[in-house]
Amino acid sequence: MSTSLSSVLIESARVRLVPIHAGFTSAMFETFDARITRYMNPKPSETVEEMGQFVSDSVAGLAAGTNLQMVILSRPDEGFLGCIGLHELDRLDPEMGIWLKEAAHGRGLGREAAGALIAWARAQGRFDCIRYPVDRRNLASRRIPEAHGGVIARAFRAMSGSGFALDLVEYRIPCPMTGVSGG
Repeated sequence: MSTSLSSVLIESARVRLVPIHAGFTSAMFETFDARITRYMNPKPSETVEEMGQFVSDSVAGLAAGTNLQMVILSRPDEGFLGCIGLHELDRLDPEMGIWLKEAAHGRGLGREAAGALIAWARAQGRFDCIRYPVDRRNLASRRIPEAHGGVIARAFRAMSGSGFALDLVEYRIPCPMTGVSGG
């Protein structure tokens, strides 16, 4: 990608997506808890240092151009809402993941943030689709890819980092290459 991922800024009506950095470590540690991760692969960080390592690894992914890990902020007050990422950018079908802090649930902010990131990915003109794995039982999260044209491409089981059995469906969100030269 010709543009540094550490300078990507994506905005929509109610959210602003900014590249992750160490300044968000505490907010992430405080809100990425067992309730949020119930239907997710990663487990909550046990220490703020463990979350700091995730942030550091994510910043390295931004620099390498392989991982667009963003923080979701509310507009206009810049309040922390959660995180969203587009991973494995070297593939034609990168994987998207998202989480919002519990206080931000139920307002359509996840769908809006995902839509903004999907629009960015489509504008790059280099991806076939975006993979979006989600637990079959997580109906609110399933509405995100469905709202953006996603269809289930496969189903599989996995064990989460917290030891819960996950019953996953993987959506494919269309992201047709438009002939625009990749960035």
